[in-house]
Amino acid sequence: MKAVLILSCLTLWLSGCASPKVIVTTQVIPELPPRLLIETCDSPEFVGSTYGDVVLFVPQLYAALDQCNADKTALQQWRSERQKTMGPSGDIRSLR
Repeated sequence: MKAVLILSCLTLWLSGCASPKVIVTTQVIPELPPRLLIETCDSPEFVGSTYGDVVLFVPQLYAALDQCNADKTALQQWRSERQKTMGPSGDIRSLR
């Protein structure tokens, strides 16, 4: 009787060791911002020769600056959304 009890305990003890171990691996997949948001901003070319041409050129410069700032605002929003899902450790420090 004692041998049966020891044998059953030994069987249960050894079966616990035989169960497969679950190995969990974590893979980090970096996510880059959309290419549209990181393209360079084109500046309009000045083709005038008078002070009046400069006055007409200034609104074009402001429009180019506004477009560039809109891209940067969209990039900041994109990054903010990713940080909400990734948490503070998801900070992408390579983008400056």
